[in-house]
Amino acid sequence: MIGKVRGKEIQTLIQANSIEEAFMRMTSPLLNIKPTFLMLIWSIILMRCVRLRNDHVVRRIVRVWKVKGSDLGSKKPIPLDYIEVFR
Repeated sequence: MIGKVRGKEIQTLIQANSIEEAFMRMTSPLLNIKPTFLMLIWSIILMRCVRLRNDHVVRRIVRVWKVKGSDLGSKKPIPLDYIEVFR
């Protein structure tokens, strides 16, 4: 979930199997998000489809991480320090 995004900054929901993969996809040629903008990410939210008792399928937040820092010097900036705050 990305908030306060305007215009062409983001065009799709990022689907990934890990935090590292999500950051790699954000910097790929398709999205082309500059590493300096990755420093503005405060948290990462994992959502999944969950089947309720009445057989309805809904999306729910299942995990949340707080990002504490990124490495702008690396070619593939990924969060260096993040902690899980909800599970």
